[in-house]
Formats: sequence, C-alpha cells, structure tokens
Amino acid sequence: MEKWGTLGYLILKILITGGLGLIGGRLGSFLSERGHLVTLATRGSSHEFQKNFSSNGLINIRTIDWNDSNKIESLCASHELVIHAAGMNANECLLDPKVSASSAIFNATQLLKASKNSNVQKFIYLSSAHVYSSSLEGLINEDTPALNEHPYAKAHLAAENQIINGESDGAMQSIVLRLSNCFGYPVFKNNNAWSLVANDLCMQAVNNKKLIIKSNRFVQRDFLPIDLFCNTLNCLMDRKTFFSDKSKIINFGSGVSMSILSLAQKIQQMSEEIIGRSPEIVFIDKDIKEPRFNLEYRSKFLEIQKNKFNEAFCQEIKKLFNHCI
Repeated sequence: MEKWGTLGYLILKILITGGLGLIGGRLGSFLSERGHLVTLATRGSSHEFQKNFSSNGLINIRTIDWNDSNKIESLCASHELVIHAAGMNANECLLDPKVSASSAIFNATQLLKASKNSNVQKFIYLSSAHVYSSSLEGLINEDTPALNEHPYAKAHLAAENQIINGESDGAMQSIVLRLSNCFGYPVFKNNNAWSLVANDLCMQAVNNKKLIIKSNRFVQRDFLPIDLFCNTLNCLMDRKTFFSDKSKIINFGSGVSMSILSLAQKIQQMSEEIIGRSPEIVFIDKDIKEPRFNLEYRSKFLEIQKNKFNEAFCQEIKKLFNHCI
C-alpha cells in the first residue's frame, strides 16, 4: 500500500476547492468520515459552515482568494492531495462565456503553481463528460474528440489543458477525471444542486406530486450516484498505478446509461415505496426524436463494477427523498 501520509496506512491530507458545492461537499464529507484529513476551500466566508463538520475534527473549511497567490500557496501547504472541484456552473458559463473561460484558466494556473510550490504530491481536476458533445450518444471513450462548443464545456477544456500542460517537470502527478452525470443530495444548502434532472425529479415528486420532464425524454445519460463516485475514488487513491497510467484524462462514469424517461419511471416507482405516492409523469417537450445510438460512456483505464450500481442508485434516490421531505 502506498504510504502518502506519516502513518503506516493511507491517511491523506486533502484540499478540495469548490468545497461547499454539491460534489466537493459530498466528497469532503465522505473522505473525512473514512479518516482522511480534509480541508474544504470556498470563496465565501468559512465560519458559518464550519459547524457542519465540527463533530469529528477531521475537516476544516477555509476561504480561498483566487487573486492572492501567497494565500493559495499557504492553503496548499502540508496537503498531499489537491482536488480541484471549483468552477462556474453551466448557466453561469452561458451568461458570461469569456469570464467563464478566463477564470477557469486563471484558477487552474494559480492552484497548480501553488500546489507545486507547496510540494503537493497528487493533483486531481474534476471535469465533465459534456466536453465531448452537447448531445452524448454512441460509444464515448478518451479517444473521442472533445467538440462541445458550449461555454461550460469550453471552460472545462481550458482548465484541463492548463493542468495537463502545466505538469512539465514531473515533480507532481496530476490527472483529469471527466465525470458523467453525478446526482445526489447536497451536504450544504446549494440551489444549484436542484437543477440536476434526478435531483429535480425527486424534489418534484415530494412537492408537486408530478414528474414534469422538460427536455427530450428519450435522451440517455450515464447517471453516477455521488456516493458511488466518492467510494470508487477513495479506493482508486490507494492504487499506485492510478496516477501513473499513460493517459492523464480518464472518463469516470457508472457504465450504466438510461433515458430521462426511464429515470423518471424509476423515481416514480421508488416514490410509491418511500412516500406512498406514485406521481404522474408529464412531458413538456415536443421534440420526441430518439437518439440514433445508445449512450455508452466508457473508459479505457477505469471500470466501475456494474453490480454496485443498482444498490448505489437506489440508496442515493432514497437519500434525496429524505432530504426533500
């Protein structure tokens, strides 16, 4: 077992940017519960959020100022792993494409430089599967060209390039994970979490007694329960080969694709089991065109065991319902 920390087993000091976001918050909480020493970095004031993790003493919340190189370097100091999960969401990128791209490059550059200067050993950037296309279908792996022109995709690609090209001296190992459609409950109050289709449908089932599908119901997505992502990443961090594979970019998905309609039907069924109500499924979209090919989101370097998906999916949906009630 690789010994990153000072103990005889894998205990890491981990810094996560975007720590109060959906994925950053869940990942920080998960890793902390498994013994890692976690710092969550956020642009806002950290004091009001610290109480959420005061019980175990393994997690801290700190403010990050992206314009202050010295403070970022101080924040990175003594951490062995940095996970960069900060960034503008899709709607914010669409409103200001130039700022989204420039800030993605600037923040990645600042954090990468600070990490190197602070002798951070490993660096992970959480990117998105949506860099490939605005309409994901067919077989997609790391050889698939990233052609999406949406500002959100372009911002992620800009940050990816900055990180990959910035690893020239080999002193620090970095990797880019292109996540599929993660879903799950937020640790912190986070309005952005409820724009995700799975989260939105669970909230609708509880509050509106209907499941209103606003997009093409036949579109397929690789849905990745956040708990499954966290658990898998935690296991992978213990592998010596995870950061030393030939590719610096890895697709990270569940390997299980389903249509929006199938997702709604599963949530409808679970709603009946959890709250005793089967909400009606309503379609708003007029475009009923089905994709030509089923989505297969794959990686040449990583495979999540599919037998873990069903349990993880059901557990995440149940937690979403409990969060909404």
